[in-house]
Amino acid sequence: MAASVGVNIEPTDFNPSVVSINVNDQVVWTWVSDAHNTESETDLWDSPVENTGYVFTNVFTSAGAFPYFCVIHGFTGEVDVNAAIVTNSAPIGVTITNPPDGSVFGNTDPVTIAPEITDTNGTVTNVAYFNDGVLIKNVSTSPFKLITAPFTFSLGTNTVTAVATDDAGLTATSAPVQLTIARYTAEVTNGTFSLFLIPVATNLSAPLYGISPPGDTNRLFVLEQNGLVRVIQNGVLLPTPALDLQNLVQPPLVASNPNDERGLLGIAFHPGFNNPSSPGYRTLYTYNSESIQSNGPPTYPLPDNTTNVYKNALNEWKISPADPNIIDPTSRREVISFGKDAQNHNGGTCTFGPDGYMYLALGDGGNANDVGPGHISPGGNAQNLSVPLGKMLRIDPLNPSLNPSSTDPVSPNGQYRIPKDNPFQQAGQVPEIYAYGFRNPYRFAFDPITGDLIEADVGQNNVEEINRVVRAGNYGWAIKEGDFLFNQTNGPAGPAGTIGTPPGHFSPGSPAGLIDPITGPLGILEYDHNNGISITGGFVYRGSAMPELYGKYIFGDLALIPSPVRINGRLFYADLQSGQINVFTLPQFNSEILPNGQTVHGFGQDGNGELYAMATSTPPNGNGGVVYKLVSVRIAAQISGKQLNLSWPLPGMRLQLQIDSPGTGLGSNWIDVPNSTATNQVAVPIDPSQGSVFYRLAFP
Repeated sequence: MAASVGVNIEPTDFNPSVVSINVNDQVVWTWVSDAHNTESETDLWDSPVENTGYVFTNVFTSAGAFPYFCVIHGFTGEVDVNAAIVTNSAPIGVTITNPPDGSVFGNTDPVTIAPEITDTNGTVTNVAYFNDGVLIKNVSTSPFKLITAPFTFSLGTNTVTAVATDDAGLTATSAPVQLTIARYTAEVTNGTFSLFLIPVATNLSAPLYGISPPGDTNRLFVLEQNGLVRVIQNGVLLPTPALDLQNLVQPPLVASNPNDERGLLGIAFHPGFNNPSSPGYRTLYTYNSESIQSNGPPTYPLPDNTTNVYKNALNEWKISPADPNIIDPTSRREVISFGKDAQNHNGGTCTFGPDGYMYLALGDGGNANDVGPGHISPGGNAQNLSVPLGKMLRIDPLNPSLNPSSTDPVSPNGQYRIPKDNPFQQAGQVPEIYAYGFRNPYRFAFDPITGDLIEADVGQNNVEEINRVVRAGNYGWAIKEGDFLFNQTNGPAGPAGTIGTPPGHFSPGSPAGLIDPITGPLGILEYDHNNGISITGGFVYRGSAMPELYGKYIFGDLALIPSPVRINGRLFYADLQSGQINVFTLPQFNSEILPNGQTVHGFGQDGNGELYAMATSTPPNGNGGVVYKLVSVRIAAQISGKQLNLSWPLPGMRLQLQIDSPGTGLGSNWIDVPNSTATNQVAVPIDPSQGSVFYRLAFP
C-alpha cells in the first residue's frame, strides 16, 4: 500500500528536511508559515507561493534523489525514493558520501552531509555527526541526511565524522571527511587606533540613532526603537521623553523580538529649524513604522496588489512653543509612506543634504533575494524604477503651501515637493528616486566637509558594503552583493542567495553600469560574514577631540555571533581614500568586542561633530541599551606655571612614568604613579633638573 509522508514548511526550513519513501508513495507539504513554496530542482513539481494552512501533494513514481527548495527563502530539502528494500549483507558500517573530502564552502552555506549505511544485525536508528569531535546533531530518521545551518562550521579546516547506532546497540564510525570554510574577502584586523567608550545614557530600549538640531552643541536627540525620542542635554539624559510614539509603532513592531527591524528608525531637523523666517522653523521629521489604520493607506502601496500589512512613514512634527525639549504630539503630518509586508529591510535614515533637500533610503521590501510577495518579478524591486523600494529618495518634505515660490512640482498627495532635477522623471518611473540598487540602506550620512553621501548597505548571506552615492547611480542589488555576482534564483551559477564557492564570483566593474563599493589603492570597503553579519553605518568624523580619526568613516557591525542569539558587536573605521577597514580596540574591555554581548544598532553625531555608538543587549522591550560617547585613548597635557596637568578619558587606567637623564631615550623602567587608577587627572611639578619625564597609560 502506498504511504504518505508529511513535511511542514516552517519559517526557515522544511521539517524534516530529508524524507525517505518508496516508489508510488506521496509527500504532503503543509504550510505552517507564510510566503513559501516547494519546487523541485528538476521541475518535477512546482507549488505556488502560499501562506499558512495551504497543502500541496506530490506522488513519486520513480526511484531517485529529488532535491527541492523554497524559491522565496532559498532553504532546501530532499525526497529520497527507494526502488526496493535492500537487505544488507555486510556488518554495520557508515561512510560519509557527501560532501566529498576536501570540499570548500562559505560560512553561511548549508552543507548536506549524507551517509551510506550497511547493517546485517539490525536496523540503524540514529546517526550522530561530529565536527572535530564535537556533536553537531543526532539524526534519527532515514536516510539520516543532515543539512546544516549557516555558521555551523568554523573558519578553516573542519573534520566531520558520523557514528551510526542500530537497534541492537552496535555502532560504527565513519572515516573522517575534511571540509574547509574559506573567506570571500580579507580579514578585517585590529587597527592602530583605540577608543574609550563613555556611557552617557543607560537603561534604554535599543537606542539606534542620534542627531543634534542645527547649530545646537548642547543637545543630542536619541531614538529608542520602541518609539521614544530622548534628549541628552550637556551629557545628561533628561527624564522626560521629547516624544512618545510607542502606541504608534507597536504594532507593527514586536518589541519582544530582538531581530524585528521595525519601529522608530530615523529623525531629521529641517535646515531652517532655528530661523524664525524659515518655513521649516521648529520643524523636524521622523521615519517610523506604523499600522495602516494610523493615518490611512500608504502613499506607495506594495506592487502586484500585495497586501500592505503595515507602512513606514515620514512624519513631520513641530517643537512645542512652550518647551524646546518637547515635540508637540498633536502636530503630526504624514509626508509620504510606503506599504510593507515583511518586517525587515526598512532602511532607517532620513536626513537633509547640503542642497537643502531631504534624502530617505528604503530597503528592497524584505524577505530574501528581492523576490516573493511584494517584489516585482523578474528582477526584483531594487532594479525597478517603477517602485520606491530599494532606492535612495530625494524630496522637499515641507507642506507645499509654505513655499509657493518653489518651482519644484507638488507630489500627487499634495504633501511635499519633488525636486525637478531628480534623475528619473519618465512615465512609469518614481520621480522621487535619486539612486537605486540597494538591499537595505539602513544608515547613511553626508560628510559635512566634502558633501559626499556615504551609505552602508546591509548584505544578505555573505558581503557587507560601503558606497559613495551619486545622482542616478545603480548600486547593483540584486545583480551583485558587494563586488560579487549574486544568484537571485537557482541556476547553473549556484543556489539562490549565494555568490559562489569561495573565493566566489568576484566581478569588480562588471556588469557595466553598476557602481561597486568604495575602492582605494589598498582595498575595497566591503567584508564577508567571517568579520560580522550586518553592517551598521555611521558618520564621517569631522570633530576635533579625536584628530587622528579626522576624515575617517566610523561605523560598526551588529554581531560576530549570529545564533542562537546575536551577540558581540564591534566598532570599525574605514579610510575612504585608501579603501582600508580596521577594527577599533577597546582597552577598557581588554578586547575589540563590546561588553555583555552588546550588539551595535546605530550611531549618533552631536553639534560638535563628536560621535556616539548605540548598543544594546536586550530587545526593544528591554532596558539593556547604552549610548556611548567615543573618545580617544590619549593623555591630554596642559602647562600651568610650573605644573603639568595630565588628564585622560576615564578612571581605571594606570598612569605610568619613567625619568631618564638628559640625552637618554626611552627605557623599560616604567613606574606606576600612585593612586592614579582612582582618577582620570593628576598634576605634577615641572623640574627640568630631573631630565626627561615620560608618561603613558597602561590598562589592567
